[in-house]
Amino acid sequence: MSVEPKLTEKNPLMAALFKVGAHFGFSKSRNHPSVKERLFGYKNRSAVIDLERTVVDLARAKEFLAGLGAAGQTVLWVGNKDEARPLIAAVAERLNAAAELESRMADLSRDDILTYIYTSGTTGPPKGSMITLRNLQFAAEEIAVTEARQTKIPVVGLSGSDNDIRGLAYPIVANDANSAAIKFLLNELAAAYEGGKTQALATPVGTETVVPAALVIEEATAVPTLWPA
Repeated sequence: MSVEPKLTEKNPLMAALFKVGAHFGFSKSRNHPSVKERLFGYKNRSAVIDLERTVVDLARAKEFLAGLGAAGQTVLWVGNKDEARPLIAAVAERLNAAAELESRMADLSRDDILTYIYTSGTTGPPKGSMITLRNLQFAAEEIAVTEARQTKIPVVGLSGSDNDIRGLAYPIVANDANSAAIKFLLNELAAAYEGGKTQALATPVGTETVVPAALVIEEATAVPTLWPA
């Protein structure tokens, strides 16, 4: 039985996602339980993301962002990965919107060791843990999503199969380690937001517009946030 998502001419968006490699996930040991229902299966020990579900989730997120655009709301576009930063910056510039780009530490990779944490041993030798840049970034993401939930701020998140998506109002599970996939999805979301703004300009004066209840600032605290996790 094939574990490749079914592609048809009737679903060009799904075919486009497949073409940019949005269906590639991580190994079974790395996948987070919260994404289980969004996985199609496994091939060569790596997850294959269910692009049919990705299309549905993307449509929900686009509808939300279109509503924000129509209501004149501001979206903060957040990038915290090497693959996402330049793409987030380009989208923010295109939309004349705010962008939060994590400060990059020169000459460091995500697996470089930043520090060691030791505990004193009472019945044995001290025990130590290595803290890498990847650990630090993960902690920042966790804090940001937690604070957004506490303040009832909806978060749109582009997440890989290894991410915990339970705190995201609009999770989009796809290959978040691939620049082509990130760029494609960001363009889809940005176009939806732009479309909403255009629609608002064409709406006759006095016509009521439903305003989505969401405002968000910075990585961790406050506008609807697009978060490539």
